[in-house]
Amino acid sequence: MPQPPTGTVTLVFTDIEGSTALWEHFGADFKPLLDQHNDIFRAAIEEFGGYEVKTEGDAFMVAFQDGAEAVAMCLAVQERLHAAHWPESLNDASIADWAGSSEDGLFRGLRVRMGAHVGPVDAQPDPVTGRMDYFGRTVNRAARVGAAGHGGQLVVSQATWELLDATAAEFVITDLGEHALKGLEHHEQLRQLLPASLAGRTFPRLNTPSLRTTNLPCDLDSFFGREQEISELQDRVTGGQRLITILGAGGTGKTRLGQRLGAMMLADFPGGVWFCDLCEARTMVGVLQAMGRALELPLTSNDPAAQLSNAILGRGQVLLILDNFEQVVEHAGETVGRWLQQAPDAVFLVTSRTLLRIAGEEAYYLDPLPVPEAVNLFFDRAASVQPGFVRTAQNEPVVEEIVRRLDCMSLAVELAAARVRMLSPQKILSRLSQRFKLLQGQRRDQTARQATLRGAIDWSWHLLKAYERAAMVQLSVFHGGCTLEAAEAVVDLDGFEEAPYAMDVVEALVDHSLLRRVELHPGQVRYRMLESIREYSAEKLADDAGAAALRHVSHFASYGDQAFIDSLSVHGGVEKWKCVTLELDNLVVGIESALAAGATELALNCALALAEVAYLRGPFSQCLELLERIAAQGVAGLWRVRLCRAKGNLLALVGRASEAADDYQEALSIAREVGERHQEGALLEVLAKIDYGQARVEEAQERYQQALALAREVGDGGLSAVVLSNLGILHRQQGRFVEALEYLQQSRLIDRAAGNRPGEGITVGNIAVVYFLQGQIPEALEHFEESLAIAREVGNRRSEGTALGSLATLHHNRGHLQEALEAYRGALEIMREMGLRKLVGINLGNLGDLLFEQGDLSGAETHLQQAIEICDPIRPAAAGAFRGSLALLRVQQGAIDEARALLDRGDTQLRGVHKLELGRLLCKRARVEHLAGAPATAAAALAEAEAIAVEIETSDRSDLGKALAEARALLSE
Repeated sequence: MPQPPTGTVTLVFTDIEGSTALWEHFGADFKPLLDQHNDIFRAAIEEFGGYEVKTEGDAFMVAFQDGAEAVAMCLAVQERLHAAHWPESLNDASIADWAGSSEDGLFRGLRVRMGAHVGPVDAQPDPVTGRMDYFGRTVNRAARVGAAGHGGQLVVSQATWELLDATAAEFVITDLGEHALKGLEHHEQLRQLLPASLAGRTFPRLNTPSLRTTNLPCDLDSFFGREQEISELQDRVTGGQRLITILGAGGTGKTRLGQRLGAMMLADFPGGVWFCDLCEARTMVGVLQAMGRALELPLTSNDPAAQLSNAILGRGQVLLILDNFEQVVEHAGETVGRWLQQAPDAVFLVTSRTLLRIAGEEAYYLDPLPVPEAVNLFFDRAASVQPGFVRTAQNEPVVEEIVRRLDCMSLAVELAAARVRMLSPQKILSRLSQRFKLLQGQRRDQTARQATLRGAIDWSWHLLKAYERAAMVQLSVFHGGCTLEAAEAVVDLDGFEEAPYAMDVVEALVDHSLLRRVELHPGQVRYRMLESIREYSAEKLADDAGAAALRHVSHFASYGDQAFIDSLSVHGGVEKWKCVTLELDNLVVGIESALAAGATELALNCALALAEVAYLRGPFSQCLELLERIAAQGVAGLWRVRLCRAKGNLLALVGRASEAADDYQEALSIAREVGERHQEGALLEVLAKIDYGQARVEEAQERYQQALALAREVGDGGLSAVVLSNLGILHRQQGRFVEALEYLQQSRLIDRAAGNRPGEGITVGNIAVVYFLQGQIPEALEHFEESLAIAREVGNRRSEGTALGSLATLHHNRGHLQEALEAYRGALEIMREMGLRKLVGINLGNLGDLLFEQGDLSGAETHLQQAIEICDPIRPAAAGAFRGSLALLRVQQGAIDEARALLDRGDTQLRGVHKLELGRLLCKRARVEHLAGAPATAAAALAEAEAIAVEIETSDRSDLGKALAEARALLSE
């Protein structure tokens, strides 16, 4: 069997003409005839070096590496089919159109149509048969070429023809001209090839649509992407939908999409595909005249609408593309509505910035291009205006940022690309702050609305009512979209007597494609403007800027009220929190607006809401900067307490513990002065956490107990749960696992009763750690996975990273090293993204341990050194543990003294702080001393580690238990 061709392949598609009718005529007696046909084919395929890809019924798909051999096989098969001994039954007059002998002797037996095309393919083995199969555009085009011909005819594409010797005497060529192929955009030059012995054969016109049944313009520019949109629209048309309105903002590519779809569906409409541009129409007469021009129909009747109805009816199955309908929608019922009823085989594809609102209409909302397609578009258009412009690793990220800033709008991207004649991509990016000056076209064949970005938006602006324009301008204060409630809080139309409710105006702007309705989560609907439309509207905001901005910030400041923040930790809080996370841009803009207006308390409330999101998801630096700016305004009293506490929380997360402690202490002093017991308890809890991180264990425990007493005094269940959870962690790290579980389970019960899913998820993860340290691996795995699921459910990125890191450690303990490696990397990605330096350090160290175990000493050393450097100032206990791992590595390198120094430093950092980690460090010391030839010192270290294991009642399956077993085994050698 020949090797299956790959790369550039010539594909041959064949089938018997009229095979269905022949099966009906002959019944089971057709099978021997089909077998004879198959035998002739397979012998020729083998002879000419072809590869039989598949056979379906009477059809063959054959692949060749050599295009000339493919054509030679087809010609030989035509001659052999003609010369074969066929039964007399094939000469029945009732099947003469498909089989039998013709009067001129040029046809005999079965008649087989053949088509060949060459091009690159995606070759993949069939999972069932194991034979190579082929996919991609070449396959689609080859199949269409094969279907274009008639029985006894060989049709080849232009690409196939170029492989052949046109002077060859063994075949006769007939140029069949350019043809449209069903479902394919680009036309194909086709040729007929016949063996010299059969050169007299004649055939009807090919089975392709006539190119004269359309007025679609030839594509002058390449078309990018939109495969999904094309497929969905094709499905709707073939599924029976007769009126589809493609809706989208100006510049999103509605016209080009409609034209492309029409070109690809030309074969589906015998009556043709006709394109009607309505951009100059403003009246009913204008619509009728434009349609008459599109159909090449002089309007001579007294009732031109009826004349057009009759003309459309007479063309049967016809696709009519009506472009730019938005300015004549009031005439939709009298035109498209009438034609729909009177021409039942006609299909209408309308592009518009607003709905037609007539019976039978189905809306198709067109989004801007996906980023990769927009980037491809930029490079293609740039190369067309500046031939030396090429895609590089340096300019591609810049171009990606350009298209993102332009919302991937096709028109904006093309206008930006045209600027490469004068500006580099970096300079284009720097000038996008003046996008309306920058994005102006230079082509003389463009209309005003196509030549500039401003012109495209002007077109929509002038179609709006006065109150709709006012609403659009006021809505420009939102960044990243808004909810309907937020829009209603900001939009003020009291100056317009005829204005409806704000929600109705929002709906109207959606209909005009100036707002997009997006449902990010079930029930969470937002309304968004493309950034270019928002900037256009913001330019017109000047007169009402202050009032609209104040309404905007007042709305979002309510998210920072203490009652609202408290509601995030009870039933229903998860959905509220998800809503707040969508408002980051609006909160930042609100803070800036409030600071500019001197409304410090409004700014602070917005910042407190922002801090709630930043604490779980980031960004830390921007939020810290804003809080510091607000602090500089002289905030006092309870406002100061809340500000310092929020700032301290973020400082602690990024490893600036001493600064955090200063903020917490200031807040605590003020809280006590004003008698704010709730805030006092919360501040004692966070200060206790800092104490413990700095090895002040007794102080931490005392503060936790004070915080718990205050929480119970004021009835703050949420604070009680947090303190109990932290007490559980403290006891766990001291090796008191029973007490740790009691505290953690109490915390979980409180959070579950309150509906605090984020808090519960964190506590579940801490319970899992206790089980893991006790060696209860199944229980630990169950709780780690539950913690990860909750973190993802509520969108808590910090908890997600923590859970992934914990799962990685568990996988490492079980010996599942690849799973551990993937989980560590996932955790590191999240921690780095959020800027959580402490957790980055811990995961780097754990990953270093894993690499050491795998024998990657260089990688292990790098990760452990980085972990120690990060953890030393912010998590000394973790640094101490990783020094123990690095000590083992140094022993392998022969650096005994350095290993001992690392162990001494680690012991200092762990002793009195973390009994469990101290026990593991002592096991490492025992191994180091044994390898260094100091058995007495090794035995003493092992004995102390065993005493700790007994004290904290750890099991043999725990990390400490395994470390002890390894040390004992080594010392017994």
